[in-house]
Amino acid sequence: MSLIHNCRLNRVNPFAYLLAIATHATDVKARPSAWLPWNYPQQSKNPAELDHDPLGLPA
Repeated sequence: MSLIHNCRLNRVNPFAYLLAIATHATDVKARPSAWLPWNYPQQSKNPAELDHDPLGLPA
């Protein structure tokens, strides 16, 4: 299963997720399990990053 597919299954915007883990690389390195796609909603401070169709289809 791909990273993008995991994001979609967890209702996380894949682009926002990749941007966040790149932006917070130090924290990701220190606490990698907290930044997995299924834990990412607890890390996100922007609800729009989570607004994603799980199948990647437009609304």
